[in-house]
Amino acid sequence: MSALAPLALTQTQISTTYQKWIDEDVFFIVQPEERGAFEALRSDGERSEFFEQFWKRRDPDPRTSINEMKEEHYRRIAYVNERFREKDKPGWKTERGRTYTSALTKT
Repeated sequence: MSALAPLALTQTQISTTYQKWIDEDVFFIVQPEERGAFEALRSDGERSEFFEQFWKRRDPDPRTSINEMKEEHYRRIAYVNERFREKDKPGWKTERGRTYTSALTKT
């Protein structure tokens, strides 16, 4: 095994994390132009910056250290995954889950 193998594995895992984020975590709240911009990024460093800016734009009170929108969004995902699961479908993919998680952006 080469000395670079662990680095390559870590890079793959990080990329998978960002792919999960765009395809699952923010699937119902990301705007089409944001998705396009994200998909054009070439490095995980750029994706990390995109992630930070994505949540900064949605922070209702940037003066605080907590992003209330981000916290509530992930709380809602956990809630729907626990309550609205249907057989092999996670709660966020159900109609009720989509409605509950995306309603936060419409308030």
